[in-house]
Formats: sequence, structure tokens, C-alpha cells
Amino acid sequence: MLYWCTTGRPVADCTALADVIATHGLPRLETLYLSGNYFGAEGMQALAQGLGSGALLSLTLLDLLNNNIGEAGASALGAALARGAVPRLQSLELGGNGLGSAGLIALAPGLRARPQLKKLDLEGNGIGDDGVAALVAPGEGVLPSLEGLWLRFNQVGDALSLIHISEPTRQAEMGGGG
Repeated sequence: MLYWCTTGRPVADCTALADVIATHGLPRLETLYLSGNYFGAEGMQALAQGLGSGALLSLTLLDLLNNNIGEAGASALGAALARGAVPRLQSLELGGNGLGSAGLIALAPGLRARPQLKKLDLEGNGIGDDGVAALVAPGEGVLPSLEGLWLRFNQVGDALSLIHISEPTRQAEMGGGG
């Protein structure tokens, strides 16, 4: 586990971490906590390059809460996931990053490339119906293992009817307002 949270990491630190990741310096890392660093899109783009290198094959949890990665950071992360980054990822925490619908639309193909994903936190990102619809678009693949989806504090309305978390043990917190 690497816990590197709430320290206000600058982009240079993200680049350094990405270099360590890319050189397979953390081969058995299963959990990576980077929440509350506010490194923005540029920091996320640097991290996505490291993640996309085929390293972190054991990573199952990636916590990126409250880093202000925005649409550009979400797009970089989505591209890395679509290329096969972090193949064992089961939990992705992206709340409070200002993704917006456009960010989720860019991220969705990469998320769908992770059918084993069990937890997805998207709270407080300014996501609307079009973003959620892109995530669960018919014919585009599904997230069959999803057990928890957090969408509170977004602008989601009608798209909630598209989301099916069918087993009683699964949970969804999908309040639209906030």
C-alpha cells in the first residue's frame, strides 16, 4: 500500500511517481491512495503515462479523490485504462474531481475495459445524464461486477433509470441533486 494523501503534491511529484511506476518500481502494489493532493489535469496526465506503461499489474484500488483532474485528466486516465493499464483494478475513487459529463464520456470506454470493476465513486463531479448514459450505453459493454456506484452530488436525473444493479447485496448511492 502506498498512502500519499492530502499533501498538496505538485506536478513534479506526480511525474516522479509516474517514473517509479513506469520502471516497474512497485510491482506488488495493490492499493494506491493519492486523494486530496489537488495536482490537477497535468498531474493526472503524468500519472496516466506511468500507469499506461504496463506496470502495477497487482493494483486493485486506486484512490484519486479530490485532485481536480477535470476532463483532461479523466481523458488521460481513460486512455490508459483502455490501453490495458491496471488490469486487476476493482475499486476506483474519483469523487470531487470536476470531471463533468465530458470527462465521464472520455473515461467510460476505459472503465468498460475493466469488467472486474466492483466499486466506482463519481460523487461531486458535475456529471449529468449524458455522462451516465455514456457509462452504461447499450451495446458498448457493461460493468458486470459492479457492486457499488456512487453518483451523489451530480446533476443526474433520467439516466438513473438506465443503471441496473440487480443483486440485493449490491448498493448504489445515486442521488442526483446536491
